[in-house]
Formats: sequence, structure tokens, C-alpha cells
Amino acid sequence: IEKSKVNGSLRGTDIHIDSEHEKEKLLKEVLSLRDENELLKKRIKKMAKFSTAA
Repeated sequence: IEKSKVNGSLRGTDIHIDSEHEKEKLLKEVLSLRDENELLKKRIKKMAKFSTAA
């Protein structure tokens, strides 16, 4: 019985770590996409200025 409790808690910890790892991975992806979005916005503004100037 004691072993199953230990194994259960260890398994639960692994899931928690995986979850934290996934959260961190998703956060990095979101930040990367946000940066990419900002760059695209700047490009669009430049293109709009170029189009109106031409």
C-alpha cells in the first residue's frame, strides 16, 4: 500500500512537471507569435505609407 502511494505521488509530480513544461513552452510560443505580429504590423504600416506616397 505504501509503495502505491509513493508511486501515485511521483506520477502526479511527473504530470505536474509536464504541465509546467507545457505551460512554459506555450508561453514562449505566444511571445514569439506576439513579436512576429508586431513585425507584421510594422511592415503593413510601411507598405501603407509606400502605397499612399506612390
